[in-house]
Amino acid sequence: MGIGRQQGLFVCVSLVIALVVGCLTYFAMWGIKVSSCRFLDQPDTYLSYCNNPAFSDYEHQAYFLPSEPQAISALKRAEVVFLGSSRMQIGFSTDEVGAYFTSRLIPYHLLGFGYTEADAFPLMLMKEYNVRPRVVIINTDPFFTSEMSAMATGLISDRYAAIADAIKKKVFFKTIGIFCWMPGICTGERGSIYRDLETGRWIWQGLLMPRSRAVAEIPAERPAGLAAMSGWIERANRFLDELKLDRRCVIFTGIPNPTFDAEAIAIEIGRSLGVTSVVPRLEGLTSPDASHLSAPSAELWSAAFLSQSQPVFDRCLPKR
Repeated sequence: MGIGRQQGLFVCVSLVIALVVGCLTYFAMWGIKVSSCRFLDQPDTYLSYCNNPAFSDYEHQAYFLPSEPQAISALKRAEVVFLGSSRMQIGFSTDEVGAYFTSRLIPYHLLGFGYTEADAFPLMLMKEYNVRPRVVIINTDPFFTSEMSAMATGLISDRYAAIADAIKKKVFFKTIGIFCWMPGICTGERGSIYRDLETGRWIWQGLLMPRSRAVAEIPAERPAGLAAMSGWIERANRFLDELKLDRRCVIFTGIPNPTFDAEAIAIEIGRSLGVTSVVPRLEGLTSPDASHLSAPSAELWSAAFLSQSQPVFDRCLPKR
């Protein structure tokens, strides 16, 4: 080999080594920065959100790219699919829901997202993956707005950047133990949410906020917030048509929150479109953040919802 070729090879090898070292250094520094996220060591889950700007959201990437193909396979197998925002995710990420469907051998999946994600993003996912559940449950609180979160629009506008970011995040939560051996790194001071790959359930208790966090009772009387109802009804009608859903097997609901009467929204849209509305009215429900149900209230409310939804399940799900 001539001297010139040796020098060229040396330069190439040096550049590759420098690139690898640079990437590893960048990842290590970034990993240390986000190691403040609360950690959960549980199989078949992934870190879907961390209250740290360096990590923030991952679940949009998990479903859209998809960087978590196991979640997509589970979604396509599901006979019951839940749609909605973070209020839906917390309201139905309960032991009551898990026990109900598991005991009946009914595969289900929660396809909700944070950042007040509305109908456009899940509609795109369900069409892309040809999701055909037997029953669809929608928290309409409002959901049919045609809006898309900044997280979703960012994925669509720059897919390659989203792929690179998703790889970085996935490697991090798969290897977080590497960072935690260093004292003071994995502080757990940043709230986080993990997501179950099979059911889409959020695992948030003790992770997103302390279990001891104070709660406030949800008042019985709240503003209905029906000013934009005609637009929501029109959008809901198009949504059901686009997915070719049997309206006898769709359930609208409104998960209680302290700000407005979500139940009234579900009832009105359901009445207009001939869709069953299931809206349990329970006293003494509480919220830890003026938006979502507390964990105990979610258990109580979701149990009541399942009981009242039984006629739809009997009509639309196969006998086992």
